[in-house]
Formats: sequence, structure tokens, C-alpha cells
Amino acid sequence: MRGPLNSAFERFREHEPHLRRIVLRIVRDPARADDVIQETYVVALSSGGAVRDPGRWLARVARNFALLARRREARRARNERDGARPGATRPVDEAIADAEAHRRVFRALRRLPAVDRHMLTLRYAEKVNFLDIGSRVGLSAEAARSRVRRALDTLREALSDPYESTTPWWRSDLLPGFESPDPRAVW
Repeated sequence: MRGPLNSAFERFREHEPHLRRIVLRIVRDPARADDVIQETYVVALSSGGAVRDPGRWLARVARNFALLARRREARRARNERDGARPGATRPVDEAIADAEAHRRVFRALRRLPAVDRHMLTLRYAEKVNFLDIGSRVGLSAEAARSRVRRALDTLREALSDPYESTTPWWRSDLLPGFESPDPRAVW
């Protein structure tokens, strides 16, 4: 078993200088070129050596691996650059305030009757229309709409603060699932 594998490897290695030139033009780094060529050999050896024109086939496989390596490197560099930008992360005090806001909203939600919680979740988290909400809880579409509106008013009242500014702390961007649903999905 070792003999055929070695002979296939030697046959593929004859093309290494050509492969190295192709790969280096793309990745421009000798160490990365070695990695790409090694990946190419792994694929070549796993093919069982049954390739008609190994030179062309190896060149195509090596080129594809080199392009993939270049894309990965560009993506990694872009991610590092983007992560290093000032303001790329939120200040800790904002994150803490948002977490506290989420806790307050969910505490207020827990105080609602179970059917109201269920209907609000269907409407705002799952974007279900009032007709379907009503059929799920045994109400007409209009009754479901009215019940959801009352539950939402109750929730807003529980979360309101008479001393807060015009923009409430529980605005929709703090609750990603509870922003207004698609206006076309009213019924």
C-alpha cells in the first residue's frame, strides 16, 4: 500500500516548481504557498492518483486553494481592521443600561396574563396577523386586535416613568423582536 501512494506523491511532486510559481503569484507569501501546496497534495493523494493530466489538474486545484487562502486573509484583515476602529464596540455603560431595560421589560411582561403575553409574542416576535392570532386563542380578528392593543397599553403603562423624556427607555431598538410588525400584515 505504501508503494503506490509514494509513487503517486512523487509523480505529483514533479509539478511542484510550476505550482509554487502559480501559488506565489496569488498569495505572495512563501509560508502560505507551502500551506496551499500541501493542501493540494492532500486532495491529489485522496483522489487516488487517477488523474489524466496531473499537471493541469494540480495547477487548477492549487490555484483554487490559493484564491481561497487570499480571500480568507482579506476577510481576516478586514475583520481585524473593523474591530480596531474606535467606536466599534459599545461603551460598557450602554450595554449595562440595555441589559437592565431588557430585564424591566420582561419583568413587566411576566406580570401580564398568560394569554396577553402569548398574543403579544405572536404579534411582535413572530409577526403573526390578527386573524391568525384570533383563531389560535379563540377570538375574532377584531377582538384579537383590541386585546393586543390593550395588552400593549398595559405594558407601556407598567414601563412608563413620569419623569422620563419624550423618548422612552424601552424603545423598539432595545427589544429587537418587539418592533412594529409589517404594516401590511394587519389582518
